[in-house]
Formats: sequence, structure tokens, C-alpha cells
Amino acid sequence: STQSTWALVMMVVYIWSRRNPEEHLNLLGLFVISAPYLPYVMMGFSVMFGGLTVGVIDLIGIGVGHVYWYLADVLPLVTGKEILKTPAIVTALFPNDEIAVEEEWQPAFD
Repeated sequence: STQSTWALVMMVVYIWSRRNPEEHLNLLGLFVISAPYLPYVMMGFSVMFGGLTVGVIDLIGIGVGHVYWYLADVLPLVTGKEILKTPAIVTALFPNDEIAVEEEWQPAFD
């Protein structure tokens, strides 16, 4: 359903925003926010234009994203243990996890 899809989108946005806290985003040309605030700004727009139910769905996505971010990024740094591991079949199908980049990416505009 579209509701679970939107929750998944919010989860991905939340994870990206936590992994890139130094990024700044220009929203609608009106104001600039730091990446960690993006999921909450998006949730605010959802509540304004879609109602409280849509905001709750966004909040669920943010909650699931936070749990994933904590288990995948924070807990291994604190405990040294990886709780979320990629399944062996996936690593067998995609053995090389290095990405070849010829030059450093630069944004088209600032």
C-alpha cells in the first residue's frame, strides 16, 4: 500500500540524514536546514497537506529508521559487535563491495 511505501521512504530519508549530518538543504528556495532535521520538516509538510494520519505514518518510518540506524551504525561503534549482518547469499551474489569512483563528485550548484 502507499502508506507502507511512504513509511519506507521516510525510513531511508532518516538514515541518510543521520549519516550525513553536515549536509545543508535548501527547501523551496525559502530556507536552509541541516540534514538531521529533514525527516521532521517532511513530516510537518505531510501533516499540513495530508493530515494527522499521514504524519503518524511518517513518524513510524522515522522510528523504524532510528532503530536501524542505531543497530547498524551506533551499536557496532559502542560494542564492537555487528548485530545486523548482510546475509551470506547476498555477499556471495555481490562479492565486491568497493565502488570505483574516478573523481570526487561535485554538486552541480551550491
